[in-house]
Amino acid sequence: RGSTAAVAVQTAPPPPPAPSLSPPPPPRPRPVVGAQVAPTPADVAVIAAPAPLDLNHVVERWDDIVEQVRASGRGMLASALANALPTAVSRTGVITLQLDASHDGDLEVVERALEGGAAELLAILRKQFDGVTKVALRRGEQLAAPTGGRRLTEDALRADKMAKLRKRDALLGRAIDVLDLELID
Repeated sequence: RGSTAAVAVQTAPPPPPAPSLSPPPPPRPRPVVGAQVAPTPADVAVIAAPAPLDLNHVVERWDDIVEQVRASGRGMLASALANALPTAVSRTGVITLQLDASHDGDLEVVERALEGGAAELLAILRKQFDGVTKVALRRGEQLAAPTGGRRLTEDALRADKMAKLRKRDALLGRAIDVLDLELID
């Protein structure tokens, strides 16, 4: 007699793929140029192009520029530049700096520091702005008042500092007026 038997075929799950025996390839070394590592194409894309030369942009970035000068080892020049503000930018790429009226007596010292570090300052400015050719220094319109007969008081020092802060940043000056802010030691 013939019997029919049902045969159940059970399929097993396929075996997992065999692990690769070779390690992943090491990252490509970056070429070395001199003592510096050359940037990769991804690094180059991140580096921003210099901004167009504009007085507003220069004033906006002035504190950063002073810090870059200080970091490059030119502390004397950085200190001199901290007491100056960019006041004009010409079509030919000349940035004119003006000393605060209170530092007009230091004009010769600042001029010497500027002459000695002009190459470094121009290099830093050219990295940030297109078309910079020269930095010129202009004496302030107001001559520094002789301090022999003037007595400095705490209120006068605060007023001078507040005036400098207002001059450096118009937005801060507006905030001082609107919020009636005072300097605290």
